[in-house]
Amino acid sequence: MFHVYHSNKLSLLKDLLLALIQQSPLENAFENETILVQSPGMAQWLQLEIAQETGIAANLDFPLPASFIWQQFKHVLDDVPESSPFNKMAMTWHIMQLLPQCLDDPDFSALQHYLDEDETCRKRFQLSQKIADIFDQYLVYRPQWIEHWDKHSLDEIALWDENNINAQPAWINEQRWQAKLWKKLSEKIELHFQEKGKAYHRAGLYQDFLSILDQGKSLTHLPKRLFVFGVSALPSAYLQALLGLSKHCEVHFLLTNPCRYYWADIVDPKLLAKRFAQQRQKWSIKQGLIEKGKDSSWQKDDAHRAWAMSGDEESEVGNPLLASMGKMGRDFLYQLYCMDQNEIDAFVDIERDSLLHHLQADILSLQDSSQALSLSAIDKMAIEADDTSLTVHITHTIMREVEVLHDNLLSMFAADSRLTPKDIIVMVPNIDQYAPYVQAVFNGVENNRYIPFTLSDVSAQQENPILVSFLQLLNLNQTRYTRENVLALLEVPAILARFNLTQSDFVILQKWIHESGIRWGLNAQSGAQWDLPEQAQNSWLFGLKRMLLGYAMGDALFEGILPYDEVEGSQGDLLGRFIDFIDALMSLETDLQQSYDAPQWQQFIYQLISTFYLEDDDNHAIFTLIRDQIDVLMNATEQAEFEQPIALVVLLEFFETHLSSQSNSQRFLTGPVNFCTLMPMRSIPFKVVCLLGMNDGVYPRSIVPMGFDLMAGHRQRGDRSRRDEDRYLFLEALLSAEQRLYISYIGRDVNDNSEKMASVLVSELLNYCQQSFVLKKDQASLCGPAAKNLLRMINHYYPMQSFSSAYYHGEMQTYDPRWWAALNAPKSETKDEVMRRVPLAEPLIEIALLHLKQFLKHPCKAFYNQRLDIYLDIQDSENEKDEPFTLDNLQQYYLKLQQFIVSLEGRPLENLYDELRGAGQLPCGEFGRLVFNKDKQQMIDLADITAGYYVGEIASIKVDLQFAEKHLSGELTDHCENGLVRVKTGNIKGKDILALWLDHLCYCITHTQNLNSILLGQGSGIYFEELPSDYAYQHLQELILLYEDGLQHPLPFFIESAYAWSLAVHSAEADCFVLDDLSFEARAQGQSAALDVFASSRGFSEGSDPYISPLYEHLDAHWLAFEALSFKVFKPLLSNMNQIEYDAE
Repeated sequence: MFHVYHSNKLSLLKDLLLALIQQSPLENAFENETILVQSPGMAQWLQLEIAQETGIAANLDFPLPASFIWQQFKHVLDDVPESSPFNKMAMTWHIMQLLPQCLDDPDFSALQHYLDEDETCRKRFQLSQKIADIFDQYLVYRPQWIEHWDKHSLDEIALWDENNINAQPAWINEQRWQAKLWKKLSEKIELHFQEKGKAYHRAGLYQDFLSILDQGKSLTHLPKRLFVFGVSALPSAYLQALLGLSKHCEVHFLLTNPCRYYWADIVDPKLLAKRFAQQRQKWSIKQGLIEKGKDSSWQKDDAHRAWAMSGDEESEVGNPLLASMGKMGRDFLYQLYCMDQNEIDAFVDIERDSLLHHLQADILSLQDSSQALSLSAIDKMAIEADDTSLTVHITHTIMREVEVLHDNLLSMFAADSRLTPKDIIVMVPNIDQYAPYVQAVFNGVENNRYIPFTLSDVSAQQENPILVSFLQLLNLNQTRYTRENVLALLEVPAILARFNLTQSDFVILQKWIHESGIRWGLNAQSGAQWDLPEQAQNSWLFGLKRMLLGYAMGDALFEGILPYDEVEGSQGDLLGRFIDFIDALMSLETDLQQSYDAPQWQQFIYQLISTFYLEDDDNHAIFTLIRDQIDVLMNATEQAEFEQPIALVVLLEFFETHLSSQSNSQRFLTGPVNFCTLMPMRSIPFKVVCLLGMNDGVYPRSIVPMGFDLMAGHRQRGDRSRRDEDRYLFLEALLSAEQRLYISYIGRDVNDNSEKMASVLVSELLNYCQQSFVLKKDQASLCGPAAKNLLRMINHYYPMQSFSSAYYHGEMQTYDPRWWAALNAPKSETKDEVMRRVPLAEPLIEIALLHLKQFLKHPCKAFYNQRLDIYLDIQDSENEKDEPFTLDNLQQYYLKLQQFIVSLEGRPLENLYDELRGAGQLPCGEFGRLVFNKDKQQMIDLADITAGYYVGEIASIKVDLQFAEKHLSGELTDHCENGLVRVKTGNIKGKDILALWLDHLCYCITHTQNLNSILLGQGSGIYFEELPSDYAYQHLQELILLYEDGLQHPLPFFIESAYAWSLAVHSAEADCFVLDDLSFEARAQGQSAALDVFASSRGFSEGSDPYISPLYEHLDAHWLAFEALSFKVFKPLLSNMNQIEYDAE
């Protein structure tokens, strides 16, 4: 007997299931109850609920419908294999083999055109996958087509067109190749299965299966009864199979039905009359026992009957939400209505005590509460002003969606002490997209704000770095073996462990790799793949040779290679282990260039895992997954007798597809707040249901059908539609929320704050709410204002940033205290200050001369680095992926410095050129010579000039000065009989002059003779003469106080802009020593010069510095403070600075 139990509550269906089991226990205590479910999540929830109710959940089998029915095929029919020979994987490889044989047929011309220029067969594999998927859909949803195609010959199919009555479907004219290909496919599979038995496909299986079931033969293998639980939809063929089984055992179909009345589309009046006339038993559960109530009917009232029988869809009597979102459920119920069954009504009334429950009750009772044409709100249902059962939250980004959710969950826990994390589910359209943000927000909080959570359905490929590295290894030949690519592989713990390396070893190797000049390419031949000439420089082999030479020899050139001498002593063992890794990569590169068939690829993959990974208990499951997938490929090709070589790109396509489909769904319902993907059969009741990512165009998800899908545009009841599934999922989520439904979407553009639309499902829900409900205080109002007030209560808008002051001024609520202190600190005393002071924890006593220099060169950076431990320096790694073609400013400066030092020491520069080429630091070929010679003569001249200033012994002077309680210490280098002599192998800038000025002030206090300080630059030089010690002491103390102030807040002092301003002002009015006495013209010239440096559009722009731009975007806004600091620092300096002009010779 086939029993269908209708209920709007899954929890009641669970109680009903338990009651049926307990009232009629199985005779054999060791026999298993068989409960068909559509997802592991539903099985897990049901197990937990049964265990909670009875104390134990044992002897329960939870097969999926497809696998259970296939097992029944095997029991009932002869020669049915373990898996269908017409499964998608096997059909894919059969089609791969058949397609080349078919392309000469004119009906295959479109496919032939698509498969042009397909040397690797990647297009053929992708097309075969799509065709196999389409055929699989036909087997389930259009078995009559398959049967019809099987009955006709290829010659008959060739004649099919729109006028041929045998053509099926009638519109197959341009797609006859599908029927022909299927015919060849089925014949090929049947021929292969001749020795094993009949080559069944599902269309034929169902027909034979139902035929045997109808014969009434005794089937001893069946369980006493069969339960189908929590399944929202099944293909018609599955239902027919279950109906056939119900003739031999009891089948109990426990169905969640959102509405107690008939709510399908207009159908055959005879069927409606039969349904409305049929009385259904009404059951309820009390204390675990089944109680029968008064029989009920599908018919709601006479108006409902009149509409259903009329055939007029425009005059529909029903709920618009159910009509819009319930198509998938309607189609499935219609299939059930057409079957002979015993129907039982177990609906539960819903108390109308909140907006959410009003919506659920309207759907249950097929009621339309909307008053779209009413001008007054008096007829609408009244809602309390503090109702939070349905809320919609509008943010700017995914990150803000998750942050807002975290705050709202904390608020829910604070408001309801009985609410626990396991009572909450959060569903999103794509969990892979949301997972990083969830982990960042929910893990990055203090203990008192921590909410336990778990992520389900995250793809294995995204979750585990081993899978990513495995695919990278297979795809390595399509990369340039850049430093980043190889280091990303080596950093994977399982690879490190395989080569006996540790994380500290990895840090050392990073340093060696960077300093040895490795950029890309395994060896000199690597460039050939990219049509480049052979070039060993900057390859991995080049860097390894440098390391080995440095370990084995000194630092002398060897065959044009400069040894890298940082590898010493016991580090040779580390170098050897690293070379083992590079050797393995080189061997892999060679192996990947070969062609392999499936068995050879299987052996290759097994060996790759053994070579590159250390397998242990923690990662065993991942490697098992990889081996399982290559075994699946092996079995499928063997089943299809596909013995051709498989290209590497095809293998990669296979792995990427199948590994990404693996997920951790077994974590569903493990106790904490569960984040998961919106997927069918997840209509499990939770107190709080949260839906994130309900954005327009994102949800409901839409998949464009293949252009050759014959079902597209000719849909029938029960056909699968991703969009209809998503609409029904939204409806199920609405109905499964017991207390609160929380909806979130990105409703504001992050760039211009413009409005973005919500999902059409959210819009429909809100429209229905506005038309049906009203706040109690607005019952006497007009509909328009009342609807706006209701929407204002439901919708919650949030600022773009989590540190918005709106959170802390009573406008909205947050549990994040981190920004409270900053927002409530005393206001700045002057309008020029952009940062509030961060007082020093202890008085500044010990001052290092080096730190003082660093501060004066870049006060904002010093504040970030020394006080906040924040580093914003941008690493330009893009340029380091290639061999050097030119040198950047810093590299050019370093080259000039080396040329200057070599020239000063009297060594030949040609040796330096050879060393730099041998270290891979110069561009290849003649470009290297051009770069090397660019400033060579100027460095030779500068060395000659410098040699004349270095007189006597060069020594260092210790700085040990006391300024009240403050102590300044450091060292002055490059001191000779001429004083302090410094060299800048480039143009002298303001920061260089200020550094020399600081040294000069210390020098004048600590030394007693030859008190000159000299700075020689590339084109000219400057010097300071002796200063009175008390003068030097005063100005040095001012700079120390400025340093102390700058450590407490970032100063608006930007050294190059300040120097440009000071130089312009000093040139105009050198004798003016009071800022306020400067003329307007002088200050205007200074402002123009400063702004030209700060916001230059022609080159260097100081205002774009990452430490400056966030705080001081516009210099004009802080001009007075900038002028004062610039004048204070640079005026004494410029007043004492003298120029050195070099001879023109």
